[in-house]
Amino acid sequence: MDLEPLQEIAELLEENRQLVLYGPPGTGKTYLAKHLAAELAGDSTDERVKLVQFHPSYAYEDFFEGYRP
Repeated sequence: MDLEPLQEIAELLEENRQLVLYGPPGTGKTYLAKHLAAELAGDSTDERVKLVQFHPSYAYEDFFEGYRP
């Protein structure tokens, strides 16, 4: 993958602290998310990176609508 889109994603994460990747299955969303998170965390062993995946029947808004920090 080219460096420019990765840099844009990293800048968005710094600004917003969260990011939702969406698209059809098999397009590399999980792969990108895990490796980018490990790189940003400075972790080559994936010990500091945890993956949270929503069930397909839930939308992002369904999950966070009732969340109160």
